[in-house]
Parts: sequence; C-alpha cells; structure tokens
Amino acid sequence: MPRILTAADRSALIRLAGTLPVGSSERKAVLAGLREAKLEDIPKAAQDFERAMSDLKKAAGRLKRLFKQHPVQGDDWGRGEAAEELVTDTLAAIKKLGRNPIVMGLYAENIPGMSRIASDRSALIRLAGTLPAGSDERKAILAGLKEAKKALLPGTTLEVGPVRYHRYMDSLRVTDLTNAGKRGKKVDQFIMYNLDYMRGNQIAQAQFEKWLAGMISKSREWRQVRMSAVALLAGYEKSDMFPIPKMDVRTLRGVDVDPSEKIAPRIRETVVDTPERTLSLDVKPSRTSIREVTFFTDKGKRGPYKTDRMILNDGGGRKAKKLYQWVVNNQDLIRDSLRRDNGLQGVRKMLNSERIPYDMFYSD
Repeated sequence: MPRILTAADRSALIRLAGTLPVGSSERKAVLAGLREAKLEDIPKAAQDFERAMSDLKKAAGRLKRLFKQHPVQGDDWGRGEAAEELVTDTLAAIKKLGRNPIVMGLYAENIPGMSRIASDRSALIRLAGTLPAGSDERKAILAGLKEAKKALLPGTTLEVGPVRYHRYMDSLRVTDLTNAGKRGKKVDQFIMYNLDYMRGNQIAQAQFEKWLAGMISKSREWRQVRMSAVALLAGYEKSDMFPIPKMDVRTLRGVDVDPSEKIAPRIRETVVDTPERTLSLDVKPSRTSIREVTFFTDKGKRGPYKTDRMILNDGGGRKAKKLYQWVVNNQDLIRDSLRRDNGLQGVRKMLNSERIPYDMFYSD
C-alpha cells in the first residue's frame, strides 16, 4: 500500500521545488513525485487562496473609503466603526488562508540553499517511498539527498583540513585550527555575518552557496579561505547589492579553542529516548554535559517538559578537560549505566568514586 504524504510534507516539497533550477532533473523528480502522491486538493486550495487574497484587497479598499467618509476631526466614533469592520473582514480572510498550508507554502519566501533542512529531507525520503522502486524519479530524489549531505547546513560544523566551518542561520564562522588547544598560541578566526540580508536575493544567495560549497570541497589554508571571502563580499559591493553581509576578523587564545576532532573526538549522542525521558551525551574539550530530561506523559505519548538535570562542566580550563577525558575514556561504561539506571545516578557514583570534578544543573 503506497504511503500518503502529509500536508507538511507537501508544503516542504513545494518549497523545495521552488528553490531548484527550472528544468533541472531534481525539480522534475520532485514535481513528478508530487503528482503521483495524491495531491488533487492543490487546485482547489489555490482557488481558495486567490479568493482570500481578493477578500484582503477588498478589505483594504473599504478601509480607505471608510476613512475618507470619517475624517479624524470630530468623528472618532465613525473611524472606530470602520476599523472594527476592517478587522472582522481581515480575520475572516486570514481564516480562509489558514486552512490551506499547502498553498501557503507556494507563496512563502524561499531561501535557496537552505531547503534541505531536516523537515524537507524527511519529506523527500517519504516521497521517495511512495514512488516505484527503480523509477527515474525515485533515483533522482535519492541521488539529490546523497549530494545534499555534502552541504553545510545551518546549525552544523564541518572540519576540512586545518579549517573549521560553523554555519548559523545568519552567519558563518571560519576558524584556523593550526594552534587550537595550545596554550600560549593564537588562533585566527573570521565571521561573515548579516547573511540573512541576502534573503529574497536569489542570485546573491546562490553565489554564496556556490562559494561555500567550493571552500569545503577540499582542504585549504585559513588565509586562502579568508581572501576568497573578501573577494566574494567585494563582488557583492560592486554589483550594488545593499545591504551586504559583513566580515569581522578576530584573534583568540589557542587554549580557548577546541582542537580538531581528529585530535579531540566529540560525542553527540542520545542514549535513551522514551516518552518519559531522554538521556544524552554532548561532549567536547571545552564543554561536557550528560543530560537527563523528563516529560509528562498522556496515554503513552510525550507531553510537556517536566525536569532537566545535567552533569555539566562548561567553564573551560583543566577542570573541564579532566571531565572530558574521563567521559571519552569511559564512554561505554557511561552508556551502559544510563541504560541500566534510566537516570544519572550511576554515572554520578562513578565520578564521585574517582574524584572527578563536575557541576550539577537542575531545572524542575
């Protein structure tokens, strides 16, 4: 039995198709998949959307006419009635829009290069599951997903050679790892910020995505990446783009920057995940946390947050590094303890017995 896409999946897929080049095999595959995935409601939803937009325009026109009929001087009561009528009409029109999340996705602002977020990837995977095995559309979607894994998405970190890239929604942080973690040494870093200024400028956004993909495609020196970034921003300025992203260059203490993951491995893992609680590890040299979050439940389903407890050391220095090293060396024992005790008590006993310093964070 073929799987049916949810409205959220459909909206995500429509937004995704809008970011892909017209005529590309990926765009064709997504649109072909949508046609196969029982989307008969789109034409009707589009008509409803247009009607709602028409109602909003009519409401705005009525406001202008009513305000002309009721000038400010000495007729505030009439203006109040006019505003009340406008609010009523506007709310009715918006209510119509709210029933059509699919079509709203068609009109939503798209940011090229940011379409392959987790929700879009999930929608694409489910779409591929609705298509016949071996079909060209299914192959194209899966190939696109594989290629998208190479992209640096907002909220992720990537190390390529001696350079660390960390991307936020509105900025990119690029750090030279040559002296990272070394006492008495300096580390260079630059930040490109105000990247959200390019929102709506598809050409500028596409140029940035292409530049970033080129930078992370192979190992480069930090200085080379910085010079290339300066050239990119200069190109924006010459093209009269305004406002343009900016760059800030800074120097950090080597001891304050986490070394490369090849030297100091990270652990990011959810060990226990049930409706009642999650137990997770988030471990790096400058910050180590072993966290327990509990939730209220209703008929076996996870409800609101209940408590948050954490074994934590995020102060940096030798104390943090000692806890980090202990967790790395004993990670298998820690995982077994979390699963067995379904809590932090076993890990705390081990820490106390070996006199490893740590802090406890509570939020009940």
